Amino acid sequence: MLTRTGNNAPIVPNWMDRRQATAYLAFRGQFANGLPNGALAPDEAETLALLRWVRRNHSPNNPRRPEFPFFALRFPASNAYQLQIPQLEGLDVSVKDESTNPSRTHKSRMAWEVLLFHMNMLEQKLSGRIESVPGMSIISAGSTALALADAF
Repeated sequence: MLTRTGNNAPIVPNWMDRRQATAYLAFRGQFANGLPNGALAPDEAETLALLRWVRRNHSPNNPRRPEFPFFALRFPASNAYQLQIPQLEGLDVSVKDESTNPSRTHKSRMAWEVLLFHMNMLEQKLSGRIESVPGMSIISAGSTALALADAF
C-alpha cells in the first residue's frame, strides 16, 4: 500500500494518483517543517501527516469526497443490492457487497477506525497531553488481521 521512492524519500500510498501524491508531498513538507524538533519519531510524523492529509481532503459528511474508502472514492462505500423475496413482500431487503474493500471484507472499515484512533493518540502526543503512544495488540487470524495489515 505504501511506496518509498528513495532511501529517505517520504512514503506515498499506492492508491494516490500523481496529482494526489504531489499535493500530499507538498502538505507533508509543510507539516514536517512545522513540527517542533523531536516532538514525534519519524515514523509517527509520517503516519500523522498522511492521516491528517486524508482527513483534510476527505470528509465523513461529503458523499463526493468520502472519508472511507479514501483509496477509492465512492458513496456509499460498498455496493448494496436489493433482494426481491416474495415471502417478504412490502419489505426492502438489501445485501451489502464488501468485496470492494481492500481486504474484501467489512473489516476494512474497522481498520480505518483503528488508524483514526492511532491518529488521535499521535495528536495527543504532539500536543503534550501524553508522553508516548500506547501500544495496541489485536490478535486475529482472519479478516481483521488482513484488513489491518493492508491499512498499515
